[in-house]
Parts: sequence; structure tokens; C-alpha cells
Amino acid sequence: MTHGWSSPDPNAQKNRVPSSTEMATLKQMADFNARVTSMFDQELEQLRNTYETVHKRYLKQILEIEATQSELYRIQSLITASEAQRALRQSEQRELQALMHPIRRCPEDILREIFEWVTCEAGNSRHILEDSVHLSSVCQKWREVAISTPFLWVNVSFDL
Repeated sequence: MTHGWSSPDPNAQKNRVPSSTEMATLKQMADFNARVTSMFDQELEQLRNTYETVHKRYLKQILEIEATQSELYRIQSLITASEAQRALRQSEQRELQALMHPIRRCPEDILREIFEWVTCEAGNSRHILEDSVHLSSVCQKWREVAISTPFLWVNVSFDL
């Protein structure tokens, strides 16, 4: 295994006792390695502490994000429920307005006049029949008035 530097120890490859000069060099290298190892230990301690701090912050943010998502889902559910209630009330409002519409209080003779006027505008007998059917489909009162209005049904034609 090579480390990019060569050991001054001639005993690395041979099994002999190092000289006093070699021992001094080996001692310096061992001291240097001990200092570098100590520096790495300090750096690792610092990095681990930083990692723990950042990791705790990360976990706290994850919890905050989850709480925010939960709140968003809750609010979205409330919006959906409110929209459904609004749509129901709006539908009821339209029905109430339709019930209160002045045309519902219109006397039958006036309705007959209106029906005859509408069908006269139609022109040919096929359109008169279509208009008569449409008028009789609006509501029960209009059906009764339309059926009891002979003018709407005198020009019934059939294609053979």
C-alpha cells in the first residue's frame, strides 16, 4: 500500500533495528501524525456537532412542514364544505326566486294570450307544435293552461 510518500525507515522492507538518526526521523513523523490525527479529531468533533445542530433544525422544519400541510388540508376541507353549502343555498335561492316570480301569479287568460302570441310568431305548424310542447313543459300550471288552450293544438301535422 503506497501513500504518496516513502518511509525513511529502511526497516519497512527489512527487519533490522533503525539507527539513532532514523529513530529521530521516525519520532518526528510519529509526532506529526499524532498532531494531524488530533486536528482531524477536533475537526470531526466540530463537524459532528454541526451535523447534529443542522439535523435537529431539519427535523424541526419537517415537523413544521407536516403541521402546515395538515392545516392546509383542513382549510381545503373547510373550503370544499363551504362551497357545497354555498351551492346548495344558491340553488335554494334560485328556486325561491322562481316561486316568487310574477309570471306565477299571472292569470290564465293572460297566459293564453302570451301562448298564442308565442306560437303565432313561430310561423309554420311544425314550430307551433314544438313551441306548444315547450310551453306545456314549463310547470304544472302552464301545462294545464296550454292543454286547455285549443289554439295551440289546432295545427298539428304529421310527416308520413
